[in-house]
Amino acid sequence: MGTTSTKLISQPQLRKIYVEARNAGVSDKFLHDVIYKMHGKESLKDLLMSEAAMLIDALIDDQSGPVNRPGMMTEKQGWLLSDYLEKLEWTDEQIQGFIKKYAHVDHFTWLSKEAASKLIEAVKNIYTRQAKKRLGESSNV
Repeated sequence: MGTTSTKLISQPQLRKIYVEARNAGVSDKFLHDVIYKMHGKESLKDLLMSEAAMLIDALIDDQSGPVNRPGMMTEKQGWLLSDYLEKLEWTDEQIQGFIKKYAHVDHFTWLSKEAASKLIEAVKNIYTRQAKKRLGESSNV
């Protein structure tokens, strides 16, 4: 029988989180934002050992490429989102600004499945409107 740990994060886990975050290029502010959104906690020291382990796994997985992480965006969602963003021909700055404004994350790999679905629909709608606009302009020529 598996039980969820009710013990608070250990010092080695805390150190590991900071090391892996630094290796992944994640700022302290972003790390704390993720903790708050995932677990509703203001401080890393408030995390349970199991929550800390999930965060460490996510940080390590983020560095090794796309991996299916429980509750996080799937590889297929990542592909769909990338495909629509590429079709829109936005600059990297525009993409990053859009994702930060509407999904409240610094990079789309940090999206939850639900947030990824919403963002994909939003980007798909923008792309559809632009395509209709282009068709309307070309028929008026």
